[in-house]
Amino acid sequence: MMISEERCIHCGMCLGPCPAESFVRDPYTV
Repeated sequence: MMISEERCIHCGMCLGPCPAESFVRDPYTV
């Protein structure tokens, strides 16, 4: 699984997993 720039901006962090609280509209989890 690759972390795209959009995901990076969405999570507000690039070097780690996205917190569940940040999963608002994530195309990877829909």
